[in-house]
Amino acid sequence: MTPDRLNHLRVDLEEIAPGEFFITTRLHDQKIASLYLSGDRQYADEFLEEARRRILLNVTSDEPGGPLGKVLQELIRMRQSLQASGE
Repeated sequence: MTPDRLNHLRVDLEEIAPGEFFITTRLHDQKIASLYLSGDRQYADEFLEEARRRILLNVTSDEPGGPLGKVLQELIRMRQSLQASGE
């Protein structure tokens, strides 16, 4: 993904209820993926920063695949990590 296209990739936190959040990923203002997260705001903010870092690293890697597939793959890995830790 080119640096210009990276400017159009956003990973944000949406609070849907107290203690419930979505990590949402948008490309060109179109929502392409999301991950449900429960916990306090500090945990959600920390998770958001980790998600941003991991998604950026994954999308800019030399591995084959488009940005949508790479984002989805990373969110799946993060969801599996949450499930393994008992979230």
